[in-house]
Formats: sequence, structure tokens, C-alpha cells
Amino acid sequence: MITTDDDKLSEIAKSLRHHGAKKGQYERLGYNWRMSEINAILGIYQLKRLDEYVEQRNKIAQKYAGHLRKIDDINPIVVPPNVRHSYYKYPVLLSGDIDAAKMKCSLKEKYDIDTGSLYYPPIHLHLLYKRLFGYIDGMLPVSEEVLKKEICLPMFVKMDNEAINYVIKSLEKELQLARARRCSSNG
Repeated sequence: MITTDDDKLSEIAKSLRHHGAKKGQYERLGYNWRMSEINAILGIYQLKRLDEYVEQRNKIAQKYAGHLRKIDDINPIVVPPNVRHSYYKYPVLLSGDIDAAKMKCSLKEKYDIDTGSLYYPPIHLHLLYKRLFGYIDGMLPVSEEVLKKEICLPMFVKMDNEAINYVIKSLEKELQLARARRCSSNG
């Protein structure tokens, strides 16, 4: 969704969503990004409850943060107290030697917990950008390293305490296994 008070930007956006057409003529490359009526109705309904949804997601995030602060090898993202976060996702960083990809697989396979990521691989390492701009691994080392350690825990409005606790306990079990593997490989 795009909202703007800029008439020129609005005109361009409308053109892009309709195959690049303006007044029946194709002026630019575009796509069919027109929303269906069902999606529009759903969007209007959700917008009416936006404050309620954001408040609920913040409550879930507070519960996650309260538990996760006590767990080694995991760092929740700290949001300043003067910021209202939508918690579209709940990202956490794993310690450097814990493989986020393996953690995601373990959580899914063993516990049926779907996790996600913010942006992995980083945008500059997608094939299109490598081909168009010549980007290569190592060009943005901090982004690449941070995103290898990041996972997003489940976050949805109807998530209850039982589900939150299940995610936390499952994550703790997998972190303990990762620590045990770390000790056995060091010893």
C-alpha cells in the first residue's frame, strides 16, 4: 500500500500498478499490482483494528523479551522505550558460533515452529543484484555477518502464552544442544 499527498507520486504509483499505463497508454514498465476486492476488504478491516493489533504484538514482544533476556547465546533486539514498534517480525541474534540456518531447520523439523528472517541473503547477494551491479560476497561484511546470525521468532496477533512458552522452551532446548556440540568439538 502506498499513501501519499504528492499528486505526481500518486499518479506514478497508479500507473505502475496497472502495467505502466496512464489514460490507456503504456508510459513505463509496470505490473498488475491491483488489489483484489477481497484483499481490499480485509485491509480495510485490519486498518480499523491496527492499534489493537499493534498493542497485542507489543504484549507478545514483551513476553518474549522477558524470557529471552535470561537465555545465553541469544540477543533480542532492544527497542528504545520512546519508540512504538509494530513487531511485524520478532528478530533475535544468535551467538556467532550458532548456525541460524541449522537452528531454523531444527525448530521446524523437531517442533513444527516456523521461523523467518529479515533479509537473508542480504539484498546485494541476490543473483539479480550480483548480475546487474557486480556485487560479491564480502562487500558488506557487517550486514552479511549479522544476517547469518539472525532468526525471526513466530509473531502473530492471536499468539497465546502457551504458544509463546512453547517457542521459548523449544529454542532453549536447541540452544542447549548447540552449546553441547560446541563443548564436544572444543574438548
